[in-house]
Amino acid sequence: MQFSKRFHVDSQPASSPVVDLSTADADKWVSLLKLLHGSIKPQSAPDYEGVALIRQRQRRLTTAEAERMIERYKDGVMVHELAAEFGCHRTTITERLKSAGVKIRLRAATTKQVNDMIRLYESGLSMEKVADEVGISARTVFNYLKQRGVATRDAHGRKRPSMQPHERKQEG
Repeated sequence: MQFSKRFHVDSQPASSPVVDLSTADADKWVSLLKLLHGSIKPQSAPDYEGVALIRQRQRRLTTAEAERMIERYKDGVMVHELAAEFGCHRTTITERLKSAGVKIRLRAATTKQVNDMIRLYESGLSMEKVADEVGISARTVFNYLKQRGVATRDAHGRKRPSMQPHERKQEG
């Protein structure tokens, strides 16, 4: 790691502890070090000033991008592929398509896709990794595995006990 700035915490450089800061962080700590040194006075915020939550920066599609997205969807491109291409969440893509009056395709996985999910899962991949490979959600992978009677694992890799609907405890 390369260090670009050296700060002395005391007024006497020879005896004071030295703090090395990387180039990425050097400017962030200057005011803190000045506060420690006493060259600036601390400021307090009034009680009425709340701390705002940090929100994710929203990706706004331009009109041209939205039109291109609609055309690509109509050409058969899947929602998750469009989300990756346009840098936004798949639900954003779906909402924009719906608001433009585009009918959303609900496609069930083919037998080959389900067989691939089973093969990948049984090879040791997690449901999340299988979902990433296939391009659907982990919950959907779980549902297909459950439909086919595949024994699933918990988060630690241990097999879950298989419970058929008639084996579940009745509440009441």
